Amino acid sequence: MIALGVTMAFLLALAAGVFVLPALRLGPGSGAMSRDGLNTLFYRRRLDELARDEAEGLIAERARHIEDLQQNLLADIPTARQAPRRRLGNWVLLPGVVTLMAVTLGFYAGTGGYGQLWRWQRQVDELPVLRARLMDPHARQLTPAELSRFAVGLRASLQRQPDNVRDWLMLGRIGAARKDAAMAILAFERAWRLAPDNDDIGLDYATALIRSADAGDNLAGNRLLHQLIQRRPSSIPTLNLLAISEYQQNNFPQAIILWRRLLTLLPADDAHVEIIEHDIDLARKQSGQGGA
Repeated sequence: MIALGVTMAFLLALAAGVFVLPALRLGPGSGAMSRDGLNTLFYRRRLDELARDEAEGLIAERARHIEDLQQNLLADIPTARQAPRRRLGNWVLLPGVVTLMAVTLGFYAGTGGYGQLWRWQRQVDELPVLRARLMDPHARQLTPAELSRFAVGLRASLQRQPDNVRDWLMLGRIGAARKDAAMAILAFERAWRLAPDNDDIGLDYATALIRSADAGDNLAGNRLLHQLIQRRPSSIPTLNLLAISEYQQNNFPQAIILWRRLLTLLPADDAHVEIIEHDIDLARKQSGQGGA
């Protein structure tokens, strides 16, 4: 906002200069030529003409013509000396400058988005307080409106610190919580690029891709999950998500294989066993295996 204020002040000063400088440059002697000056100029030109006419033989009594010219010019002298025109002080330009600034600022306030800029700055300033509340398990949970403001502040912070993996990860999780797939994918992708060896970030990124409505994102998520499962073959969350991805891609036999593999890693009394067995039955029916 400081840069914006400096720019606005410079532009207003420039506009005021354009308004004031022409008036300041017009002094008392910058107006029309005086009557005496015009008469003198006319007299000299007429003398030159008379001399030229006499040389060409057009006139014979040059002296009489000069005398008539002098009499005519004397008759043109005003009886009373013209009073000098009073010059107004520079202060009379002040109302114009004030009006110019008032109109400009008023127009900007009404149409220039100052209100939006002011609200954005408030959201950025609110970031530390909202971050502290979000990180405190005993603090009151952020409302959807506060979560939205927190995301705005977080984006502004990431513009200043684009290599902050933690904040990119946090922004991605906010996007996932708000069901904003574009925000989640973009943020998780940035975090994954900054920390490609962090499988937890990779899993978050793959989850956002799998949940996207875009088929291209789903395929990218499937490829990423295959990459992650090679690193951690026994990762239960990764196996389950990859099985879901294969099911979405209509690769039902592969989904069944992954879910069966997952069952071997879970305790027999785990609550997820029944859900996984149900998913396996659905995949069998979709693949035409029936109850086999």
